[in-house]
Order: sequence, then C-alpha cells, then structure tokens
Amino acid sequence: MTTLETIKKIKIDLTHGFIEQDQWSAGDYEFEVSPTDFLRFSKQDFKADDKRGNINALTNAKRAIDCQTDKIFFSIGLDPNNFLNTAIEDFISKSGNPSKKDLPIKLRFLQAINFAPAKIIANVRRMRHDLEHYYKKPSNEKVSSAIELAGLFIQATDSKLRTMVDFGLTDQQKKENSEGHFWNSIWANYISEKGVFEITGYVGKVRQRKFIIKNTSAEFYYLLRIATSFHYPEDVEDAVNDWIEFIGHPLPKQHFKIVIE
Repeated sequence: MTTLETIKKIKIDLTHGFIEQDQWSAGDYEFEVSPTDFLRFSKQDFKADDKRGNINALTNAKRAIDCQTDKIFFSIGLDPNNFLNTAIEDFISKSGNPSKKDLPIKLRFLQAINFAPAKIIANVRRMRHDLEHYYKKPSNEKVSSAIELAGLFIQATDSKLRTMVDFGLTDQQKKENSEGHFWNSIWANYISEKGVFEITGYVGKVRQRKFIIKNTSAEFYYLLRIATSFHYPEDVEDAVNDWIEFIGHPLPKQHFKIVIE
C-alpha cells in the first residue's frame, strides 16, 4: 500500500481538501553544552567591551547556531554528521528556493523543510562566512547583531520543535460526515523513537493496514515539511500541495484546494 493508493481508495476530493492536526513535540535532544549556554557565554564575552571579548562573543554566537542546528537534526531523528542521502538530495533540489545553492548543506536542508525563516538562514550563512574567512576585528554592531541573530534562530527553531504536528487529510464533505472521528481520512503520525512516519488510512470506519515511510524516502521530508509548517496556513497549503504532487496524484496541482483547520 502506498500513500497515493490509500488516498485513491478513500476517494478524497482534493478540490475540497481538509487538513486536521494533532499536536506533538519532537524529541528535545540535549547536549552537555546547550545552544543557550553558548548564547549566554556570547553575551557575557560581549560585556568585556574589548577586542578579545568581541572575538569570543562572535565565536560563541556561531557555536550557539551550530549547536542548535545539530540539535534540530538529532531531535527529528537524523545524524547531522551523516544525514545526507539520495532522498534528501532529491528533496532539496525540488524545494524551489532560489537562494538554497548559496548555503551549507545543513542550512539548505533546514530551509527546504521550512524550519527557519529564509532571512534568518541567509544571515546565519553570512555571519559564518565573515567569521571564517576574514581576520578583522568585529565591530560592536556586528557582534551585537550576531548575538541577536543567534537568539532569534534558537527561538524560532525551538518553537518549531515544540509545535510540530501529526496530521490527517480528508475532504470537507467527508469531514462533515465523520462526526468528529477519523473516518474516511489518511493520517501521518511521526514515531519519534523510530524516526519514521506511520501512515494509516480509514475507509469509512475501517482502518486499513498501516505502513511506514522511512527517512530513506524523499516522501519522508515532504511529510516533515508539512509537520513543521502549521505556524502559517499558507505554508501548510504549499507543503501539502507539493507532497500530493510528489506522490503522483493525477489531479493537476493548480486544482488542489486545501483548508487548514
């Protein structure tokens, strides 16, 4: 059984689609030294108000971002030191963001799954580049901006980790007839301890056999993008449309119409 076969079996009308959500939180991975520790060190270094303090502050702001980036990967079940595979490369290449080629691969991935605002991602890249390639005394303004950027990055991505959701797809008519149950829908549930999505279809009131989508499949990352996009309905709609198109649904993408609960 595949996702497309399940959607067809349920006969979901994607011209009047409906997305339901059920909140969960990704695993909160912890290092011995946390991103917020590095951010606190950076702020303390900056108070020295001298060359050494500014250099250390800028370095620790970068460490805070790097540590937070790795925390995100571990929290969603990926090894940041060995995560790249054909499925991820395929997903990133089709993510459609014109700036992604200028970013390190980890940041390209986070941008592709819409995990952090594109502007923050671009500024992170610029800060890292300046620190690693130019041996200049950082100005107070640049260091202050780096500390603020690190704080925004941690705050934005921690918010995503806390508000990731499982979700179900049906259509509005089936939703109205379901009386608040899962009937006539397909659900994607993230199993954090295994790092997989579990897909379940309900045809009428009958639950179909569950199947698993692993992170070796590009579909996993389309589902992950949906699960991390519920802050903004427009982002969810775009992510769902891209997922349905990816799995090969015959209805042209321009005819999809998804309502977000």
